[in-house]
Amino acid sequence: MFQDVLTMKMIGEGVFINGLYYLCKNACFTQALQAQLKSIDENQLWHRRLAHPSELVLSKLFPNL
Repeated sequence: MFQDVLTMKMIGEGVFINGLYYLCKNACFTQALQAQLKSIDENQLWHRRLAHPSELVLSKLFPNL
């Protein structure tokens, strides 16, 4: 089960097989995830992509953000 970190609402389900999570395809999950990703600003997106570096590190890597 996947939850929105702020609202704790369930946004999807998956199955754990051989060390990997496989996401179940359903319209509710897809729409909820798209809505959540659209609401994340670019700084937060890079913060998450790069394993949560500090604001200082991000500002050095991407001074224009």
